[in-house]
Amino acid sequence: MRLRNLVSEEKKKFAKEMRRNPSPPERVLWPYLRKDRLGVRFGRQRNIRGYIADFWCPSRRLIVEVDGKTYHRPEWDEKRDVNLLRLGITTLRFDADFVLRDPETVARKVREWIRSRSYEFEGGKNKDGEDHKEPPGSPSRWGKQL
Repeated sequence: MRLRNLVSEEKKKFAKEMRRNPSPPERVLWPYLRKDRLGVRFGRQRNIRGYIADFWCPSRRLIVEVDGKTYHRPEWDEKRDVNLLRLGITTLRFDADFVLRDPETVARKVREWIRSRSYEFEGGKNKDGEDHKEPPGSPSRWGKQL
């Protein structure tokens, strides 16, 4: 089932406008995520079950969010992340200042998450065809502590 089908026309227009005018951190991060640079495709400002995701990777059911001052509401974001997780969608959150300061590290963290979870999408095998073991304790938020 496509996850974008349950979205109002107003939200579609809003997401389109956000794609045209990304925030500075989103603009900085996009070149690192676009065109299969991390081995998977991402879209920008996609509607997922009524939520607008900054970056969406459908093949990995992964959302990458940049938390800035404009739209970041921690309580609402937590509820949204839990609702999406129930649908099998993981959200990785990065502080906007961290993205601006070090987009390469953000891209590396996203790549690490994708690689560490590739077994879920490749029949339980790692890139060498061996049984893959889940790495212990994978964080879903980065930037505040670094």
